[in-house]
Amino acid sequence: MPLSAAEKVEFCYGKELPILRGLDLAVEAGEILAVVGATGSGKSTLLKLLSGLLVPQKGVVWYDGKPVNLAEREERIRLARSRSMTFQLGGLFDSWTCAENVEFPLRELSECSQTERKKRVQRGLAEVGLAGVEKLSVTELSGGMQKRLALARSLVLEPRCLFLDDPTAGLDPVTGRTILDLIASLRKERDMTVVLVTSEIARMLEMVDRVALLTGGKIVESGNPREMNKGTLPLLKAFAEGRSA
Repeated sequence: MPLSAAEKVEFCYGKELPILRGLDLAVEAGEILAVVGATGSGKSTLLKLLSGLLVPQKGVVWYDGKPVNLAEREERIRLARSRSMTFQLGGLFDSWTCAENVEFPLRELSECSQTERKKRVQRGLAEVGLAGVEKLSVTELSGGMQKRLALARSLVLEPRCLFLDDPTAGLDPVTGRTILDLIASLRKERDMTVVLVTSEIARMLEMVDRVALLTGGKIVESGNPREMNKGTLPLLKAFAEGRSA
């Protein structure tokens, strides 16, 4: 059974045309899955649905064998503790310190004591290469450091599944690659499942187990990079090479 899945999911914002139209996608436990597609195809929306931040108008979102969007509130909260998401623009609280940002999920979703929260915040910051920044404000950090801070916050509850919405957006190629290398390393250390959207196609193909192409509101093709390079996934290969299929 997949760890996370979307089954016949439809979603639209307000009265707009549907962004996702009967979409099906299964995420296996332990894999790194990259979702790719043109700008505006609904990749970020899909991540928010899988992570439980949005609810589909039709269809079912599954997590750990449970229909998340049909579950009772207490069950949704329980499931939320083992999933986490980083946002394309970071989603950090600019007026808070770095430590306060990372501590936020612990205060909201755990029963840790203040002493334990402090230890976990320090450990989390060190894990992403930000030891010693606890008292700095978010605005004192570079773009790459802010991405690391957002990653530390998303990991502090030790989730089983991590959703990353373009974690390299706005970064130069070198810094972006460093962030993706860090994600790959942390995933291996923690044995997590990772679903990400990224524009760093070359590095992404080196680190993921599978790629899924979202277009027209559906996943139209998916497979591993090796299959793509062999030419058995023509739509994905064309997308990666920047040409129409």
